[in-house]
Amino acid sequence: MLRHGLIPLDVGGEGDCFFRSVSHQLYGNSNSHLTIRSLGVRYLKDNPERFIESIVGMSWSRYLTNMSLQGTWANHIIIQAVADAMNLKIHIIESDSNYREITLVQPANATSDIRSIYIGHMGQMHYVSTCNSFEQDSNHRNANDIQQTISNDSVQNEFSEIVTDKDTGIITNNSNQKRKRDRAAYMRQYRKLNNSPEK
Repeated sequence: MLRHGLIPLDVGGEGDCFFRSVSHQLYGNSNSHLTIRSLGVRYLKDNPERFIESIVGMSWSRYLTNMSLQGTWANHIIIQAVADAMNLKIHIIESDSNYREITLVQPANATSDIRSIYIGHMGQMHYVSTCNSFEQDSNHRNANDIQQTISNDSVQNEFSEIVTDKDTGIITNNSNQKRKRDRAAYMRQYRKLNNSPEK
């Protein structure tokens, strides 16, 4: 991501990370994630001929019902529907080097007021928002302050095992579960110290 002048910003997850990331890119917070999900699902319902044959292993109505539920992970179908419904050019930056670095999802019938957003896809499991890398130095200083304020020794020891790749800005760890847990704790503390609305 750093090559593109961006750094990842985790805005929450629990199955809604794609929708939260889009909300953060558009509105500066992740609070509108349910509205964004609803707009995508409504677009699918109104345009089944574009998407219905892409569904394998379940009925169209079951797919729509599942995708309507908070906590259901986004897939390529709903991502395209959100791009179409909201007239968005969605740049998805992959952290996994085995995949294309950037995937561009464009609305099928773009209008002149198209908006571009940039979100990250970390380890093929989690979408994150992004912010400009010029903020990286201040974020790095804040990260050091955060680690010093964490009083729980076990959490602090786990943080010391996190490694950030200097070229990509991707946080890695030997255990995916441990990485996710550590990152969530870190982001909670970061948001608390920086008075972020994303607590």
